[in-house]
Amino acid sequence: MRRTTSMFAAALVLTASLALAQSDEPPPYQRGGGLQEGAQMLDFEVVSVDPRQWIVSARDVESRDEFQFRMPPQSFQGQRFTVDLSAARAGQPIEVRGQSNVTIDELVVDAPLGTSGAGAGAEGEKGRPRRPDYSRDPGRRPPSAPDYAPRPPRAPSDDGFKAERGGPMEYRVESFDPQGWVVTARGSDGSTVKLKVDPDAFVGYRFRAPVRNLRRGQGFTILALNQRPIENCCTLVLLDTSTVTH
Repeated sequence: MRRTTSMFAAALVLTASLALAQSDEPPPYQRGGGLQEGAQMLDFEVVSVDPRQWIVSARDVESRDEFQFRMPPQSFQGQRFTVDLSAARAGQPIEVRGQSNVTIDELVVDAPLGTSGAGAGAEGEKGRPRRPDYSRDPGRRPPSAPDYAPRPPRAPSDDGFKAERGGPMEYRVESFDPQGWVVTARGSDGSTVKLKVDPDAFVGYRFRAPVRNLRRGQGFTILALNQRPIENCCTLVLLDTSTVTH
């Protein structure tokens, strides 16, 4: 009888140990299904970006709680931005304006909102210059539970800029080198540009996301407002105008 009881107790201990070990493993990746209607959107600002592991640390601008998420390189694929390269030279820092109210999906929670593991990004913030607020007027306090509805995809000429030679032009990202952080994009005139992205330029960048109740490994979508240009976020590597259409 004692032997049976001992074997039963050992089985319970083994089961509990396995359950504890499994709890530390992230659940299978769950693809984000877009911005769901009625989901509570929170305002965040980027604290730091790990360019090697592609982990972004972000802070809730109201509660100051932080979370971390993984942003795969393919998130840049197909994104549109506007830039004026009429006077740019190779190696020169430039500012870029992203498409307004665009959604970026296939992001994955690495450390849920408010967990201790999400504070690691704050260490990387020390010594880095603070970037301006790219999404709202200074001093404006965001509401606790805003009701934001993403706009439908915008046409290339629907962002307030005209694709004219010698001025701001819209480009669409065709490929991205995750090792060197180099974007290759094609302009609305057929030209090709390569830009080297500075990850630190996104410190202070603001976005909105419904991540309050998400766990590690779950996918989600953010809403990038891009109401202001991102200053000195890139340097010009190459501008090829040989394929310009007239």
